[in-house]
Amino acid sequence: IPFVWDEFLKDAQQEFAKQSKKYKADLTKHKKDLEEWKERHPEAIEEATSTRKVTFKGVPPVSTGHAPKKRKLGDDNNTRPVAPDPPGNRMHKDEPELLFCLATSLKLLLGRSLDDASLTRSLQLLREYLLKYREVYGEGAMKPNHHWVVHTPDQVRDFGPVYCFWLFLVERLNKTLKDYNTNNHSGGELEITLMRTFYREVRIRDMVSLYISGASCNIAHNL
Repeated sequence: IPFVWDEFLKDAQQEFAKQSKKYKADLTKHKKDLEEWKERHPEAIEEATSTRKVTFKGVPPVSTGHAPKKRKLGDDNNTRPVAPDPPGNRMHKDEPELLFCLATSLKLLLGRSLDDASLTRSLQLLREYLLKYREVYGEGAMKPNHHWVVHTPDQVRDFGPVYCFWLFLVERLNKTLKDYNTNNHSGGELEITLMRTFYREVRIRDMVSLYISGASCNIAHNL
């Protein structure tokens, strides 16, 4: 992974700098266009201001007497200018460190046997990852999962390795049931269809397993 960043980081930074320069120019133009649009459409500003007024006891705001103009087809002057989207940096110099912190922490947490030192170290790496993540991407990029993951070491202490309580097996079964053809059954027929299909697949697997084990025994007997 560091080799990828060493190879392409410079180009990515140059591309981001070019996009940022263009974004600043587009943003300046947008502000100018927006001011000109406001001068041409003062009624839109008054309407927006009136809708923000606080009313009491259900009393509606006082009408300004200006009705919004209908937009004519092909008249771009009536369209409110849209601000340009800020550029995104596709590669950051600190991302390899972030990835290694997260990967090392997950490697420790996914162990089949863990001690308290491993859990403490994994939590330390998770915190380093999250703090650096916030520094690199900003608080707006943080998600609830970033908070929930720091409770994983405590859950391992309470319930054992993650293989004892994670839900991957349940989710896999849900995916299996979801892929069955239910023929638009409803009113109780859907459950029967799912059960019959699942039971049929279980029997097929058993038959294949018995055949393979029997064939292996015959081969061993002939030898």
